[in-house]
Amino acid sequence: VLERLRHGLWLDGQALKPANVSIAKSSDAALLPGAQHGWEVGSTVLCVILREGMKRQIRRMCYIVGLDVVQLHRIRIGGLSLRGNADEEALPIGKWRTFEEGELVQFTQPTKRTVKRF
Repeated sequence: VLERLRHGLWLDGQALKPANVSIAKSSDAALLPGAQHGWEVGSTVLCVILREGMKRQIRRMCYIVGLDVVQLHRIRIGGLSLRGNADEEALPIGKWRTFEEGELVQFTQPTKRTVKRF
């Protein structure tokens, strides 16, 4: 199942870029909000790193390979981490902060996209 998530899936008629999918270490899983309420018996926590983000992509990928998504938590987008960097605290659940100078630029610059035509 992990290999199918990493390679070879199609959504909306297009091939997805390879995703990095692994089973999360127990120390990483313990940091997620669901761990505070106790995971269901038999649950497995996956760490998924996407190179692109289509609408509901992780949920749809899991559906294709027969996995149920119980909870989904974004930990990082681009270079911004909700866990905090070495010099800052993690952002508490349900809280927000304003962007620091220079952080927003990674989201406002156009990305390179290649379109394959057949």
